Amino acid sequence: MLNLINGKLRSENRFNQVINNILNHDRYKGINLNFTMNLTDDFNNHWLAGFSDADASFQVKILKRNNRKKPEIRLNYQIDQKK
Repeated sequence: MLNLINGKLRSENRFNQVINNILNHDRYKGINLNFTMNLTDDFNNHWLAGFSDADASFQVKILKRNNRKKPEIRLNYQIDQKK
């Protein structure tokens, strides 16, 4: 998901949420990802990034169960429209 939205977010609020809540997490310390905002005046931005920038969230859960050899990975992407 990070690669899909990299360079597409336009608001500082959403950009800072990704930096502070995801990329600053210990799990991502060794990953070299130059995560940037879209600062261009080209508004032909991808629709998914536009919705995500407004009212969306995504979550990745990794569940390790004792009775399974491989972990279960759950992806959740949610878009909420307030009005």
